[in-house]
Amino acid sequence: MKNVKINDVENDFLKYFNEGMKYDDICSKLNVTKASISYYVKKHNLVHPSKINKINDTIFNSFNEENIYWLGYLWADGSVQNTEKNHTIDLETIDKEHAIKFSKFLGLNKIKERNRNNSITFRVNGSSKKIANKLYELGFDIKDNRINFPNIPKEYYRVFLRGYFDGDGHIRIKNEKFEAIDISGRLEFMDTLYNMFPYFIRKELHSTHSERIYSNKELGIKFLNYIYKDAKIYLERKFKCALLFCKDR
Repeated sequence: MKNVKINDVENDFLKYFNEGMKYDDICSKLNVTKASISYYVKKHNLVHPSKINKINDTIFNSFNEENIYWLGYLWADGSVQNTEKNHTIDLETIDKEHAIKFSKFLGLNKIKERNRNNSITFRVNGSSKKIANKLYELGFDIKDNRINFPNIPKEYYRVFLRGYFDGDGHIRIKNEKFEAIDISGRLEFMDTLYNMFPYFIRKELHSTHSERIYSNKELGIKFLNYIYKDAKIYLERKFKCALLFCKDR
């Protein structure tokens, strides 16, 4: 019997897939191949329920430094699937200790080590319809549509900005001397940061749809003091670097 294309049985496939049915059983029921399943899953960025960990649904019940920080970090470098049948929160980083922090925040205490292109990364993912909906209420979206500042109280702006900077910002050093900071991201969002915060002096296109904004040395130090002052959660390596150049300034 000729193998069936997944697109021809898509509704049944998604039903079985999201119920957690094993690939072998799906193949038998629908007469599709494992290769076609793998291709479809990768193309649509699906995660099989057997590989998804349930997240603590209460972590965004009220705003605090920890959840706003991770909101910023996800805004820069995370992924949230919020479809009818897929509500996964996903983060991948080269910083193992930071992945552990994020995993604990979600209530998972579990990370996955991956070897990609000869480099080691650490991935954390879990599932929660409530959290995915909450993140999208705050303005989260797929990366190309993440163009607005989130709808959070002004008192948490610097915390969100710290999370975003830890995810997609850089402390520029030359000959062991601090030069400035820069942040990159979606063009429209970078324009928003550029206009909202008085720490940036120029911007330039990074690609067709992305932009990088820059400070000078003086404003860069003020920026680092602004986001890291009295911080309780941060990316350790950037925080140590910031301390080095902000000391006594």
